[in-house]
Amino acid sequence: MDTLLTPQQLADVCQLSTRTVIRAIERGELRASKLATRGGWRIMPADVDAWLIARSNRRREPTDGERPRGKEIQPDLAAIKTGSRVSRRRTDGRLVLRPGMGSKVA
Repeated sequence: MDTLLTPQQLADVCQLSTRTVIRAIERGELRASKLATRGGWRIMPADVDAWLIARSNRRREPTDGERPRGKEIQPDLAAIKTGSRVSRRRTDGRLVLRPGMGSKVA
């Protein structure tokens, strides 16, 4: 069996705060085991490796159901409806207030 790490030991090795490690455990990002009701968390080194790989910025193969990262999605411009609304905006950048604007409607 591998040597188990405490959150404090992992934090020291990774140069993180203990609270950061505990938050990763609580969010389910880092696998850990709570050994007793009042016991502390223990982390296996293999789980630390998996956590670091998951948080890495290196390219990885997408898992099933995951959209590949970095791939640009081209919108279907022909399917987008364009209205022929005439803009009533001023071109000098000033806002035009019209009657009824700002009044409360019950």
